[in-house]
Amino acid sequence: MPCIRTYAQVMAFKRIVISVPESRVSEIKEAAGEQSVPSWFAALVARRLLDQESDRLWDEWIAKAEATATPEDLEWVEEAVAELRQFDAEQEQQSRKNASPWE
Repeated sequence: MPCIRTYAQVMAFKRIVISVPESRVSEIKEAAGEQSVPSWFAALVARRLLDQESDRLWDEWIAKAEATATPEDLEWVEEAVAELRQFDAEQEQQSRKNASPWE
């Protein structure tokens, strides 16, 4: 008989317990919507970690490119990065207007 592995058997889980002010509990539940709060929070943390990793990789790439880049290349990159960061800031601001303070 073949072995049927369940999701819980395949995934490794670690529990982290956090405490939040009672006044924030309803906001967190509302932000999670239909999703369970632990699942919503895990997704939120994963997005933040991915954002940080993307920033780190981008900074590494720029550092390598600077070693061989011309002054014009560097100027173009700096302008492009400034535009991207401005766009990201605007998106984040819009996101905060539409979401819970916890997101």
